[in-house]
Amino acid sequence: MDRYMRSAPYNMLHICVDVASEGHIAGRVYNPTIKENIVFRDVNELFLKADQLFDRNGNPMPSSLKRSFTPRDETRPHYYQRHPAQVCEYHDLLVQQGKVITLDLVVLTRHLSSWQGYLFYEDQTYEFKEVLEIVKIINKLLNL
Repeated sequence: MDRYMRSAPYNMLHICVDVASEGHIAGRVYNPTIKENIVFRDVNELFLKADQLFDRNGNPMPSSLKRSFTPRDETRPHYYQRHPAQVCEYHDLLVQQGKVITLDLVVLTRHLSSWQGYLFYEDQTYEFKEVLEIVKIINKLLNL
């Protein structure tokens, strides 16, 4: 995980799960490119808000643009940025802990309208090729 903290901390999400029951999770997400945490009430909101964060950062870039009938000013991803501006170091975010579980997620790419990367929990590393795999891994870790 240290390798990613040094090379691409803006692609990382520090996920603090505060509530977990019967397939439902809620909590907070931290990223070094934002000052305030992102609060999520369910897994869908977690992925939606994180995707919006990556769009704002311009990294990792989506492989396809989202279509919409509404004005695209807010939702259009920024152009690629190799190093988006950071407001803190990723190490500073690690002090935040979830009441139930704390995970670190590295999104390397966003191909085929999904995410690819690694999920870290304690000393374990899980590779994922799509968002559904992340949900399965989290459910397994929470025994849901």
